[in-house]
Amino acid sequence: MLTPGKQNDGAPQPVVGLTFTFAETSIRLCRADLTKVAALVDGLPLHGRIANVLKGGARTVEDIASTLTAKPNSVTQSLRRGRGNLFLVTAGADGVERWGVLERRSVDP
Repeated sequence: MLTPGKQNDGAPQPVVGLTFTFAETSIRLCRADLTKVAALVDGLPLHGRIANVLKGGARTVEDIASTLTAKPNSVTQSLRRGRGNLFLVTAGADGVERWGVLERRSVDP
C-alpha cells in the first residue's frame, strides 16, 4: 500500500495498492483493491471505507457508523463532503435517509 504524504501543490493523491507477480524473467505490477485486503482496509480514509460498505446497497448513517465502528458525526461529515460526487442520498417510504454509492457509467453510442 502506497500512502501519499503531505502535498502542497494540488489535490491529495489517493492511496494505492499494488500486487507483484514474480515470474522467471519478469515482474508484473497490477493495481490491487485495498478494500478486499482485511489488513489494509483500516488504513483507508473514512470515505473509502464507507464506499466499500455501501457496495452492498444503501444504508443509514447509523448502520454505516456501526459497521465501521466510527462516530456517526464523522460518517455524516464524510458523506456530505462526497454528496453528488461519490455518494447520493435517498429518502425511503419510511422517511429515513439512506446513503448509497454514486456510480457513473459511460453510455456507448
